[in-house]
Amino acid sequence: MKDLLSVSGGFSDRAFKDFIRVVRVTHSQKEAITVPTAEFGSFTFRSGDSCYVDAIFNRYTNRIIIDGAVYHPGVYSLSNFSSLKNLLQTANLREDAYLQRGIISRRNDQYVPIIQDFNVADIVNGKNDIILQREDSIKIFSVFDIKPKDSISIVGEVNKPGVYTYTDSLQLQDVILMAGGFKESASNTRIDIARRIKDSTSESEKQQYAIITTIELHKNLSENIRAAHFTLEPFDIITIRKNPSYQEQITVTVEGEVMYPGQYTIERKKETLSALIARAGGLKSTAYPQGAVLLRDNLLTDGNRKLNNISKLDLLAISDSTSQLNKDSLLNSLNANASGVGIRLQEALAQPGSVYDIYLQNGDELSVPTTLQTIKTTGSVYIPKQVVYVKDKSLKYYIGESGGFSPRALRSRSFVVYANGQIKRTHHFLMIRTYPSIEPGAEIFVPAKKIRVASTLADAGAIGAVLSGLATTYLILKSLGL
Repeated sequence: MKDLLSVSGGFSDRAFKDFIRVVRVTHSQKEAITVPTAEFGSFTFRSGDSCYVDAIFNRYTNRIIIDGAVYHPGVYSLSNFSSLKNLLQTANLREDAYLQRGIISRRNDQYVPIIQDFNVADIVNGKNDIILQREDSIKIFSVFDIKPKDSISIVGEVNKPGVYTYTDSLQLQDVILMAGGFKESASNTRIDIARRIKDSTSESEKQQYAIITTIELHKNLSENIRAAHFTLEPFDIITIRKNPSYQEQITVTVEGEVMYPGQYTIERKKETLSALIARAGGLKSTAYPQGAVLLRDNLLTDGNRKLNNISKLDLLAISDSTSQLNKDSLLNSLNANASGVGIRLQEALAQPGSVYDIYLQNGDELSVPTTLQTIKTTGSVYIPKQVVYVKDKSLKYYIGESGGFSPRALRSRSFVVYANGQIKRTHHFLMIRTYPSIEPGAEIFVPAKKIRVASTLADAGAIGAVLSGLATTYLILKSLGL
């Protein structure tokens, strides 16, 4: 064994040197051998022996640990610090140390974990002391560990709204500065401060949740100075209101067949379609105002335009009578038209200030197309396609140009989507159907009837039940002599 250790470089620093374990293979089984240090020079190997050198124990013979509100936390030697007072003097308590209570985690004689508390101030002052044991772990708490983290919130028209750490004697002006100051839109005449109610004596349900203090500014200079020095308390919520008269510039866009397309800034609150067209130089001779579309930002949802123009009746017609494939086709084909507000630009220009001359909103996009010359047919027709527009021709003419209604066509639910996004459906009274008129750029959609998939056996069973009922009725009548 001594020779083997020599050629192997000897024990490593972490090796357990009291013995080496050997596993030997005999002629019929294995044998375990423990070779103590004293026998290293005399123990001889046999072919196939395996040696195992263990590592030292993963434990300390004299360790104690201190953690928490001390300047020198960590592992200490029990041999040098047998008492808690000496350990605290060396570890050096921090100024924020909580002096009323500390704890020692240790194990009793049965090796069960226990907690022993002590008064930190009494230990430091020499009124008491504790003899430490191996593996004791001492915890010194900070005063910040045992109290809530006080904060101040500021919301509203400031550059950096949020939650800030509270400090003693914090004033209103301090928090406003920490929040980056007022925004341009802030109202500098009113500030609201909501204060938490702290009533630890009342056990009944509180009828009031907070105390609201409203600070009115700009009355006179002395009052403003006093308001700026308003002393805050933990968990106050400061609200900076928006100036009711503040308004950022509102812009709209006009595109297409106008003299000066581009972006325009709204001059007044109630600016209308006709005023915008006038500022854009009017319509070109090639413009088709009946097909103008107004896109509005508040119709956007997750990047897709809402089908805002389809009425409830039209949706019900689609839901009740159209297959999923046809509905998907409809939604895809109507997406561009149904994404905007259904306007009537021609009427708005002819009657400025009328109900058709709607007010503009921020981000509106008005698109005026050129004269359209085709009609599109979609849905349950034989050949859906684009058909050249012919003045005064009815819906049935364009259906005929597309091969006519298919066998599954639901004619009574046919409707037309006009170039400006408006929708008109087919009306019928008794046996007379009135189809919508057709204008350039319109799209005709013909829904399909639902396919009824019925079981042949079920149908046969129903017929048999009816015949059986009739036969029974016949026998009863016959027995009565009727």
